[in-house]
Amino acid sequence: MRLVKPSSLKLWWISSWNGRTPSSLRLKFRQSCGRCILTGSLMKMGAGAGLLFISPLSIHMRYVIRIHFAASNNVAEYEALVNGLKIAIELGVRRLDVRGDSQLVIDQVMNASNCHDQKMEAYCKELRRLEDKFHGLELVHIARCYNEAADELAKITSTRGMVPPDAFSRDLHEPSVDLGSGADVETTAPNKPTPSRPC
Repeated sequence: MRLVKPSSLKLWWISSWNGRTPSSLRLKFRQSCGRCILTGSLMKMGAGAGLLFISPLSIHMRYVIRIHFAASNNVAEYEALVNGLKIAIELGVRRLDVRGDSQLVIDQVMNASNCHDQKMEAYCKELRRLEDKFHGLELVHIARCYNEAADELAKITSTRGMVPPDAFSRDLHEPSVDLGSGADVETTAPNKPTPSRPC
């Protein structure tokens, strides 16, 4: 495993991820496949998302997203997925294998279940728009115990912990999608974890 360290990149600063990935990293992914393992998290301190990208050359890049607006655990999961696809597009990935531990989000995106909430529908529409940027996109549900690296990153952001020095970070002050006027995102109880498939 090779880990890319943001501190060694001249075009990147860890305190404010501007959505642009350095060209040196884009070249390692361009026209290739990649894997993204992601999850969202909601705790008392806030919400966040953790993402781990793995290139065909086993280069690992870690991303954390701190969410600074009222969000449910499902919104955090959707933010992880939307931002994961945007990062992959910036990296030049054309075929992406996405693994996440939210069965509900994966099912809604894969049309296995309906979006009964307008907020979730807005995220699904954005994901379908982003899907067109890929030659191949696969979403797979995995149990949380197989998602430890991304889960650890998500918990760091949702508890407002110290971002690891080898991770890119970004602060979201508003949703990545238009949730409509007056559409407040309900925050779920932080002490009720989202059920996941047992290991």
